Amino acid sequence: MEGGYHDDITFNDDAMTHILELLHTIASNEHEFVFLDEPQRQQAAEALARGVQCVLKMQIVQAGRKSGWCSQFDALTLQPSSARKMEPATLGGPESAHIVQFLMTVTNPAPEVVACIESGLQWLEAVKLTGESRTNAKGKKVFEITTTGSEIRWARFYNLTNSHPVFPGRDGILYDTFEAMAAKNKLGYDYYTSLPGSIVNNGQKKWRKMLASQSKK
Repeated sequence: MEGGYHDDITFNDDAMTHILELLHTIASNEHEFVFLDEPQRQQAAEALARGVQCVLKMQIVQAGRKSGWCSQFDALTLQPSSARKMEPATLGGPESAHIVQFLMTVTNPAPEVVACIESGLQWLEAVKLTGESRTNAKGKKVFEITTTGSEIRWARFYNLTNSHPVFPGRDGILYDTFEAMAAKNKLGYDYYTSLPGSIVNNGQKKWRKMLASQSKK
């Protein structure tokens, strides 16, 4: 134990999600891990099952509805926690999308896993940012609010209680808009992403097809 946020369960940059993916690969006896024996694969499967249950418990509930996940959770209480000044206790847009993507790989998912995925997808759909157009200004890509904007993005951070986009600065202040944060802070951090789009659309279609095929067996 190092103390502070170093001991947290960390989804930031998909750290814990990648571990779950590794355990899934080992437990599934995929070719790159065929050198492991059955007891080792069983250990991985048991760790994976505990990890999935932990993920289910950490899904944040807002006004009685499950939403997404935070970037960090206290390892003992499973409550949202903060890390560096730019990483307060908030819901993570890309991190939540990748957690949902991982859960979609679970074969023959239990009803609680399906419910978790469904609520995660609903939250991602609800918090997407629309009505923007992408243009170039002084050689840089910028987004502007327009009546004909067709760009779809997600924020990196969302408020824990109402899922409004928030923008933490290096000064430790949580701003309501990107512009307000950028006016007082040095940038160099990705505050928006379009990556959840492939999960919400193509990933969801593939997952529903998998569920349908499994239900026929």
